[in-house]
Amino acid sequence: MKSGARPFVISILLVATIASWATAQTAAVPGEKLFKISGNVGLAGEHMTGLPNSVMSDPGGFYSAEVAAGWSGTVIPTREGFNFEPARRTYAKVDRNLDNENYSGSVITFTIAGNAGAPDVVMQGLPNNPVTNDKGDYNVQVPYNWHGSVKPELPGYTFDPESRDYPPVITVRLKQDYKIMP
Repeated sequence: MKSGARPFVISILLVATIASWATAQTAAVPGEKLFKISGNVGLAGEHMTGLPNSVMSDPGGFYSAEVAAGWSGTVIPTREGFNFEPARRTYAKVDRNLDNENYSGSVITFTIAGNAGAPDVVMQGLPNNPVTNDKGDYNVQVPYNWHGSVKPELPGYTFDPESRDYPPVITVRLKQDYKIMP
């Protein structure tokens, strides 16, 4: 064997040894009593942080994991742009199967609001194209990461600005006002 190849082989053996050890830390010991934690998180492909072996929910939102008797830990469903109820579940010394450990996920929304200067202005481009009230105000909820271009429209009028482009929305956007141009 060439002398330059020796460190490479040693590195591979070291990585394989560490990987085997890490797997042994989460894998069941033969003959060990196992219990199941399962439920529905409401979303497909949801990562259930904290459970052994990187558990993901199936297309129907169901998840299931086996844990060793006495397992303790905290499980947190995580997906950008969503809140979950409950936000987490903490388990101490699991001693039975735990079914129906369900979570409810909801999309985080943000408000886009302002005044367009007149009543009955259609805010073209916002979800459901809201119409301003009798004071010219509009207020709409957009889902996390919504993006688009908004253009106020009222026959016979022009506005300043003519339109607004929104990059992915991740905060509340208030005072998104427009002025009617003469």
